[in-house]
Amino acid sequence: MTEVALENGNMDTHAEEARLNKISNEEFKIWKKAVPTFYQHISTFKPCLQKHVTNQSKLQKTVTFTDKMFPDMTKGTLTTSVLLALGSDIYEIDVILPIGAHLTSEESSCDVKPQYEAFLKTFEQTKFEPKWKVENNDTVAKLYYLNTSGVKFIAVTTNGSILWFRDEITTAITSCVAEPQESGTKVDVRSDISSDLSTIAVITTITKDDIASSTIKIVDNVVKVGDVKRTIYVKDNFHCGSFKFVNGKDSVVLCDNHCTFKLWDLNNADDTPSFVFTDNTEGKLTVIGTSKIVSTLFATGSDNGTIKLWDLRSLSHNKTFEVGKDTDAVKEIALLSHFDDDAVSDIIFSSTSACKFVTVGRSGNVYHWDMEYLFSKEQNDEKDSKNSDEESIASSALQAECLSFYHTGGFRRLRTDGAKRNTVACDSVIDDLVCTVDADDLLTVYIPFTARVASDSTD
Repeated sequence: MTEVALENGNMDTHAEEARLNKISNEEFKIWKKAVPTFYQHISTFKPCLQKHVTNQSKLQKTVTFTDKMFPDMTKGTLTTSVLLALGSDIYEIDVILPIGAHLTSEESSCDVKPQYEAFLKTFEQTKFEPKWKVENNDTVAKLYYLNTSGVKFIAVTTNGSILWFRDEITTAITSCVAEPQESGTKVDVRSDISSDLSTIAVITTITKDDIASSTIKIVDNVVKVGDVKRTIYVKDNFHCGSFKFVNGKDSVVLCDNHCTFKLWDLNNADDTPSFVFTDNTEGKLTVIGTSKIVSTLFATGSDNGTIKLWDLRSLSHNKTFEVGKDTDAVKEIALLSHFDDDAVSDIIFSSTSACKFVTVGRSGNVYHWDMEYLFSKEQNDEKDSKNSDEESIASSALQAECLSFYHTGGFRRLRTDGAKRNTVACDSVIDDLVCTVDADDLLTVYIPFTARVASDSTD
């Protein structure tokens, strides 16, 4: 740190730190000037959970919305619920919203001021017990809400097991159990479910003596639930950092911490990936997110806060190439970034809009993106004649137009390990409804106000 010299020759580090903080604050104010930070609705819920272990704040947590919708026109409220997993325990917790979050048209709007008092009083007096529990005390890494064919949700554990749960039964009704591992091995699991919910896939990376081996399991979720339809062994000491279905249920794409992408066409029986490409132009890759509506659209995030939007149709298949060198082979369709190089921990595409997605920083802050400006903008040959400076200006303009909202929970969102993956969920029915869970179990449910006032709009 640069120090400030005092008259007596001593150095005042506190004054210099205050000066740098002031500069940082001013830069932040300029950066977020055009980003709305008002909420259409925001509420926090601190459930009193039954404690099964000490240091519960250290347990891995994950959250997802259900499809519960109970409107009450007389009270002007809407009750929905979230599934919250803490370690091996899974809770269902009701949360309350204004009915306007559900009834958006003018004809069906409710003039009654929301009455939350009775719900909140009951909530505060309730000691929540887990409705479901994973056997052997395995930790839940990810939840997938289904509510189809008698199955309420799927839980994927940190050791790679897949468990199916029913509403009225506390333990899993079906399972695809992971193989036991030798002592001294490190297990890292990533998973995803296809857009039609017919297939779930889990990739397990086993590391021992700095040697990593990754295995992809493609598991049936419709006909023979829990049956492994295919197993793919990933070669070349590949340590998976993120993993997603892309192009519906036909392909899976994954990346490692060396910025290498691999894509498998699941219609091809060959275990060799359909194509491989490397992108180390903007930090190290940390996460992939795929659109739930546009099957070929996906995004990547890096440890320096860079987000890139890709279209699978623009990528060259059946070859290996590197971004930045084979420029004719691959190019992202948009380049965005987090504030202050905030590493990207998660990317979640909207289920209600083809243009929207959110990204989560290592800090826990949530960035809302709306790409309508990009997708509606006419693509013409003029962009091919722009020089690099003009492209940089265009990227800045794109950032200003597409960052529609910025949510921060302050220091309570911070965790020493920076693990924010799966701690943010987007509702599949209500547009822009988001839930976050903090280390102290605090649930925050909000809907951003994304309209811009006329004076802030730019040509």
